[in-house]
Amino acid sequence: KVYVYQDSRIYSVPRLSPFLFDYYGRYGGFAYGSDVVQETCKLFIETDEKGKIVKWGSRGNACRA
Repeated sequence: KVYVYQDSRIYSVPRLSPFLFDYYGRYGGFAYGSDVVQETCKLFIETDEKGKIVKWGSRGNACRA
């Protein structure tokens, strides 16, 4: 048997980035916005007929041991 566990999250991270100097050499302040982040993890567990784990693996950018 192969068991699969999947976890996925999507969230927004605030972004604060300074403007560059304008044409007259004045500092422009800050620009506000957000970036969208997606974290995923898929865990695969393979067992034999007795239920003993014989193989496992994971894929994704948010898998933790």
